Amino acid sequence: MRLGMARQRRRIAAVLILMSLAFAAAFTSGSGWLMRLLDLFGGATLPALMQSASLVLLTTLMCTLTLLRFFPAQRQQAEVFAGGLAAFEVFNLALGLFGVGFTSPLLAVCTLGMFVLATDHLLYGRLLDAFGLWRPLSARHSFTVRATPHAGWNAVVPRPDTVSTHWIGALSAVTPTREPDVCVARYRLGDGTVLHKSLTTLAESHPEHVRYHFEPEADDDESRYGAGFYEAWFQAVDEETTEVTLLCEYTALRLRTALQLYFDDWLGSEADAIQAFVEQRPDTSMHARLWRDVLRQA
Repeated sequence: MRLGMARQRRRIAAVLILMSLAFAAAFTSGSGWLMRLLDLFGGATLPALMQSASLVLLTTLMCTLTLLRFFPAQRQQAEVFAGGLAAFEVFNLALGLFGVGFTSPLLAVCTLGMFVLATDHLLYGRLLDAFGLWRPLSARHSFTVRATPHAGWNAVVPRPDTVSTHWIGALSAVTPTREPDVCVARYRLGDGTVLHKSLTTLAESHPEHVRYHFEPEADDDESRYGAGFYEAWFQAVDEETTEVTLLCEYTALRLRTALQLYFDDWLGSEADAIQAFVEQRPDTSMHARLWRDVLRQA
């Protein structure tokens, strides 16, 4: 579980930074909630400020870890709430500069809710899709696994003969096509949803190296499954140990999808899942927890 949480380090860091910004803006504007918190520690003194800041950040950290542990599918709500609160406190500070403030706590809470909702739409909704903002995303990760290169290959590379040994249990079939270097991978995604990916082999040297281009079938939301290149190397360290290097390059993703993958450290999490699968040990990666939910619905 600790390793799975470590893969969320970017998300946790972003949440703490945003909450620090919210705290600083709240202190500058004299927000009521912060003033009441400071009163608990003896007023607006430096020790009280440090103690209240520590309490806010510690509470934020514990809430974020709890969300990641028990509600992984809702993990993006951590940065959404922190971002919304930071934006709200900056807005409150701006109002104070003009001598304007909220007339009731209810109005302040409703405004905060609007900022959180707007942040959600901005980061993970379709609000920015109309602008056609796409970006590439790539990552590289190396790890060692107690297995032969052949076993590592069978777990990582989707081929007709590796369906039953592939680390993604949702892979149900890999079908060759009339084109010699192209096959189609079929994934069961739950609730009857099926994804087909066209895999075009660009280089292959079994079981040391493979590079292929992947492209999903067209769907209404092109950001869900991006196209790109996947490459893997399997280097024997000794008879029972292999160093695996993964490289994934998405050519274009919606900003919201790229942000989600970045915060998840998705390739590192994938490597953890592959390693646990090959070594047949419990898998605590975020990948495994999300895929288990998918497979339960499939």
